[in-house]
Amino acid sequence: MRLFLNVFGLAAQYGRVGLPITLLFGVLFQDQAKAVLPYVSIMVFVVLALAAFRVGPRQLREGLRSPASSLVFVVILQMALPMSLACLLLILGLAASPAAISVVLATAAPALIGSSTIAALMKADPEPAFRTMAIGHVILPVTMLPLFLILPELGDPGEAIFSSGQLFLFLLPAAVLGLITRSLFVPELRAPQAKAVDGLATLVLMLLVFGLMGALGPLMRAAPHEILFLLGLSFAVNFGLQITIFALLKASRPKAEAVSLAIASGNRNVSLFIIALPPELLSFFLVFLGTYQVPMFLTPLAMRRVYAMDRSPSDAAKEPSVK
Repeated sequence: MRLFLNVFGLAAQYGRVGLPITLLFGVLFQDQAKAVLPYVSIMVFVVLALAAFRVGPRQLREGLRSPASSLVFVVILQMALPMSLACLLLILGLAASPAAISVVLATAAPALIGSSTIAALMKADPEPAFRTMAIGHVILPVTMLPLFLILPELGDPGEAIFSSGQLFLFLLPAAVLGLITRSLFVPELRAPQAKAVDGLATLVLMLLVFGLMGALGPLMRAAPHEILFLLGLSFAVNFGLQITIFALLKASRPKAEAVSLAIASGNRNVSLFIIALPPELLSFFLVFLGTYQVPMFLTPLAMRRVYAMDRSPSDAAKEPSVK
């Protein structure tokens, strides 16, 4: 057991560096990365189960003591923001622009399934990110419908709702499995155990990143200027959302909670909309989706200075201990 804790604890300690290296390896070793792709859904299931295990039922219940505020936060992030952007596009006559629509869809997506793992890597509280992710996926059919109605360029809203429903039914057992396993076998998670769980989740996330990056290498050689433009756009959206949400929340929330919510705000499950998009948008959006992975998994390293997680004693006193 001690060996397990030490090995996976090291993975958690160096995960901030490991994720960017994995991104690079995924681009360089395309054949090996493509061999991982068939197992992506399994890895997503494992990452979510580990995230639910790490948070635990008790901490999740405590986070949901004020469900209205959590729901309002997600609705603002996932519906009010993209609707505002969509209205601006309509006013400016840019509603048919693939780049602009890709940005709108990125802001309409729920938080990334691995966002709580990224939060843990940055020594933030993983529970707010997990809660934001869970609520976002549950209410996605409601938050996305107005967007598809005012922007017919996005395609069939029914297909998108069906896709989100399928994903929810896939993710629910993973979350339940993680919560039940934690409740039955490790009701009190000590700090070394929590670090080991973070390390295991990080290793699975690195393997997932490696597989997802396999498709980006050929695109970088075929259309480097387009890739550079979309990389810049992806960084602007992802890091811009994180910085903005953190700046808005850091005065009113404990820093570890504000960081966790900011991470969930910028890192979104953008791939959800693939099934609904018409062919004329899909090819562009797939490239955008590939480039959006880069800032997501560079977050633990690139955003470290922004969040400056060297917390003061007053911050530490506000934050929950691992339970």
